[in-house]
Amino acid sequence: MRTPPANPHSTASFLLLLVGCFGPAEPSGTTGNDPFTIVNVNTSKCIKPLNDWIVAKDCQDTEDMLWKWVSQHRLFHLQSQKCLGLDITKPVDSLRMFTCDSKAMLWWKCEHTSLYGAAQYRLSLKDGHAIASTRSSDVWVKGGTEEGLCDQPYHVL
Repeated sequence: MRTPPANPHSTASFLLLLVGCFGPAEPSGTTGNDPFTIVNVNTSKCIKPLNDWIVAKDCQDTEDMLWKWVSQHRLFHLQSQKCLGLDITKPVDSLRMFTCDSKAMLWWKCEHTSLYGAAQYRLSLKDGHAIASTRSSDVWVKGGTEEGLCDQPYHVL
């Protein structure tokens, strides 16, 4: 028994169906771990380290304002090559930049739109400086998006 020749139109339709099902391996745009700015929604300011402080300034996509999530829930600042952390043994000015192998509290997690670290200290702004406060309701997002800081875009295949 002889097999009939393939119909070019049905073959092309089948290939388009397969491409549509599987799609590209990565979403267009972000891959989930692209650098981002950290924006305070209330003030529209971004945070960046400046000497021994973390300050709030007008947002720009410059390296001094870019951060990345790295292992162990740490926020890594690209330019300084340090991690945002808390020295909870200090009653004031506990929020600082530390080497990422420091013994300081370096992990951060999200609760809704708040960013919190050890002992329920939350990232907050006060007088143009980022501080750690237990009574903060500040809202934080990734710059240029409506995503919370902990939202990681992904693509399901």
